[in-house]
Amino acid sequence: MLSIISLLVVSVYVLYVFGFGFLIVKLLGYAQNQFLLAFGIGISVLVLTQLPFRILGGEYIYWLITVHVVIGSMIVCALTFNFRKYSTSKSISNRHHSPELFGAVFIAFFFCCYHILVGPYTEIPSDFWARLGDVKEQLIITDSGFFADHSSLKDLIDDKIYVPFLHASVAHSVGVLPIWIVGPATLVTSLCFLLGTYWFTLKVIASKRLHRNKKVSIALLATLFTLIIYGVSTFSYVRYYAYFPHIINATMMLLVLSLIMDFCQGRCSIRSAICLIAILVFVMGLINQQEALFVIVLMVVLFLWKVASAFWRERKLNRQNKILGVFAVTLLMVPIGYVCFIPTSDVFGEPHLIDLGHKIPLFRHVPIANPQMRFWDTLGIFGLVTYIWYLSHLKWFEKTDYINVAMASPLYTLFNPLFVLWFISIASWDPLWRFSYLMPLPIVAAYLVVRTISK
Repeated sequence: MLSIISLLVVSVYVLYVFGFGFLIVKLLGYAQNQFLLAFGIGISVLVLTQLPFRILGGEYIYWLITVHVVIGSMIVCALTFNFRKYSTSKSISNRHHSPELFGAVFIAFFFCCYHILVGPYTEIPSDFWARLGDVKEQLIITDSGFFADHSSLKDLIDDKIYVPFLHASVAHSVGVLPIWIVGPATLVTSLCFLLGTYWFTLKVIASKRLHRNKKVSIALLATLFTLIIYGVSTFSYVRYYAYFPHIINATMMLLVLSLIMDFCQGRCSIRSAICLIAILVFVMGLINQQEALFVIVLMVVLFLWKVASAFWRERKLNRQNKILGVFAVTLLMVPIGYVCFIPTSDVFGEPHLIDLGHKIPLFRHVPIANPQMRFWDTLGIFGLVTYIWYLSHLKWFEKTDYINVAMASPLYTLFNPLFVLWFISIASWDPLWRFSYLMPLPIVAAYLVVRTISK
């Protein structure tokens, strides 16, 4: 009986998180980012439809109706218009993609077997039980059948309601307690993140002159490294965050980064790219502000990198680069102005932060992250070797802007006093270390391994 419920739960998650979105993407004829776009559509619909009910209140059944009406309307529009938004790239075409699909199927099969064998991560101490508590709180809505109207903005941007509400809705729909469907839920969320990593890696290395089978090998190895290496020394990211909103947002972040790369490469119009990215970042902000900030930081630096590179090569900027430059500088002025005009607390969270004034009196109250604490916990020996290997083969990573920008992320986040001062002013010193997750160590290590072996 329990296995039947598990299969039913997996089917519900896959259908609403990915299935309907994939149908819409295929009907519209998009050739790029199909998996990630499908995931982004599904999550965006499930999250954005909650907003009017959380603002105005309403019955739970009407939310369910709204979800299906929105999905149905999008399918009808896709059938009616069936237009293309993205140029068809030859790197992963619709007719010749059997090696890439084989890799995705292999990941799905392997991880399903692994997850069924080991089960979800619920060890103590773990934040899993706190997140399960968030889901149980959302059962108040599903069981009572009513959304309570919220008057404060804080309630609407609370990252503990949107994804837990979805988990609670699935549990309510099959008539079991949330704890009994944790396994199927984490299977789907983890697998979506791993498959998103796989397709994102293929996109990052698409411009490299390598055989398709080698690119698939790189993406497979990057996915494996993400599973067993990505995280900190005490826990795997994929295992620990599987039931959290974070892993949903991490997959959304890969989608936004893919769209940013398409935009920077001129594969989509400025207007459509800005609108789509803005909507997705807004959805990410509702789910969990942390990953939304991650992608904004990477976006600003990527735009500045592109503008600087274009000016260095051509000594002039086209219209697109001018827009990118103005947009990036405008966002960059926010933390600068914040630090200049708003006083920062003297509590720097030692030993996780280092006050440079202890070493150089001139820089009193200028903090950076302590590289011996959580940063090293995230980097580890694997990351250190990867960085040394990466720096000794920089020519291999020419024209891969995302890799170069993300690998330099500790310099403009954790070890940038201006950024640290701004961040601890709006948040605290405690979550600062999580910007270490911006380092794409699994992708870089996989590329280096396969490229070295092939030579």
